[in-house]
Amino acid sequence: MMRKNLWLILTLLIIAVFGGWISFWTLNGEVSAQEKESSLLESRRMEMTEMEHLHVLALNPQNNTLFKGTHYGLYKSTDEGKTWQKLDLIGDLKNFDFMALVLDPTDPQVMYAAGHDMWVVKSTDGGISWKTVKNGLPSSDVHGLSIHPTDKRLHAWVVDKGLYRSKDGGASWQRVDDGPPADVKTLTVANVPTGMGGIWLIAATADGLYLSMD
Repeated sequence: MMRKNLWLILTLLIIAVFGGWISFWTLNGEVSAQEKESSLLESRRMEMTEMEHLHVLALNPQNNTLFKGTHYGLYKSTDEGKTWQKLDLIGDLKNFDFMALVLDPTDPQVMYAAGHDMWVVKSTDGGISWKTVKNGLPSSDVHGLSIHPTDKRLHAWVVDKGLYRSKDGGASWQRVDDGPPADVKTLTVANVPTGMGGIWLIAATADGLYLSMD
C-alpha cells in the first residue's frame, strides 16, 4: 500500500513539474509573440508619423521616381507611391527637415533642397550626397525653392529676409526683393495663361497665392 502511494506521489510530482514547464513555455511564447507584435506596431506607428509630416513632393520624369521631403528626412518611391524608402543621406546636412525640393529639368540627378536650418543644399547623384550652396544667403532657414524650366534660374525664399535668386546653379545668390507681404510656404514656377505669356513665379502663403513674372 505504501509503495502504491509512493508511486502515486511520484506520478503527481512528475505531472506537476512537467505541466509547470509546459505552462511556462506556453506563457513565455505568448509573451514573446505579444512583444513582437507590439514592437512591430510601434515601428509602423513611427513610420507613419514620419511619413505624415509631408512638406514637398518632386518627380523625376525620366524614370518616374517620386521624392518626398518630410520633417524627418527624404524618401523615394519607384512604384508610384505604393511603397517608400527612406534615403540614407550624407554630406552637408545639419538638419533633415526638408521644406523644399526641386530637380534640374534636363538632368534630374541634380537636385536642390532647402528647409529649417538647412540653407540650400545641392545633390548631383540623385539625392544621396549633398553639399551646401549658400554663398550670398543671409540665413539657414529657407522655406521656398523653385527652378526655371529652361534657363534653370533658382529662387529661394529666406524666412524674414526676402527672395533670393541664383543664375549659376546655387554657387552664388543675389537678393531680389522683400517678396510677398505674407510668409511664403512654398515657391513654384508655371506657364500661367494670363495673356501675357512667359513663366511666372508663384508663391503660396497663408493669405493666398502671389504671382510675379519670373
